[in-house]
Amino acid sequence: MGQQYKNPPITEVVCEFRFSDDSPWDSAIPGILYEHLKDSFPKREPVHQFEAKVATVPGGVEQQFALVQKSRFASEDGLSFLQVGQHVLSVHALAPYRGWQHLRPTIGLILDRYVAAAQPAAVVRVGLRYLNTIRIPCQQFDLKDYFDFFPAIGERLPQEHGAFIVGAHFPFDSGGDLLRTQLTLAGITDTSSFDIVLDLDYFTASADRASLDTNATLAWLNAAHERTEAVFEGCLTDKTRNLFGGHTNDA
Repeated sequence: MGQQYKNPPITEVVCEFRFSDDSPWDSAIPGILYEHLKDSFPKREPVHQFEAKVATVPGGVEQQFALVQKSRFASEDGLSFLQVGQHVLSVHALAPYRGWQHLRPTIGLILDRYVAAAQPAAVVRVGLRYLNTIRIPCQQFDLKDYFDFFPAIGERLPQEHGAFIVGAHFPFDSGGDLLRTQLTLAGITDTSSFDIVLDLDYFTASADRASLDTNATLAWLNAAHERTEAVFEGCLTDKTRNLFGGHTNDA
């Protein structure tokens, strides 16, 4: 996807693993993991995040927010990092994105080290997410000129609109995996351009699709990457591709 273009729109790639609640956990695990990865990720800091969870309450369900503590290990240049918390591990790559051929082995190494340190019982979810910010360099434009995935505006509706959001879930492997695709207006950068965010999140829809075996996981991630790449290209028109400066020789 992003590595094919001279000026790729990728702002962040995230690979996340969620492990079963019955997995062992100890506050020493992040420190053990850091000792194995500090040569590549020397910058260590605590991270506190609010995360939403759906909980069963009398009369139904409700969304609850909890403060979650994680540890972040970052590379020297800050362009890649990992976060580890209780039963969750994520690997992040920021722009300028170096390409899947660089990120894939890094994910494999980090997963190997985590499994060795934490000894999780099982993986219940794996996800690969691409966040793309596409700058449209004009004050007024028609979405269909730049995208093949956009909100349908009927003839009886006003044809001019402001902020928007459109999304869809595309199933793969008989629904075993899902690709959540979302297009939204991020904002007006100045008086002459708009930022559009194309968010592609490919994930396992059932726990039996995930594996603690690194080779099996990397094979799944390769398929996830290829399918996400195909949907990314399917969302664009040639007019948008021209904004990325053409292709490089990388694959």
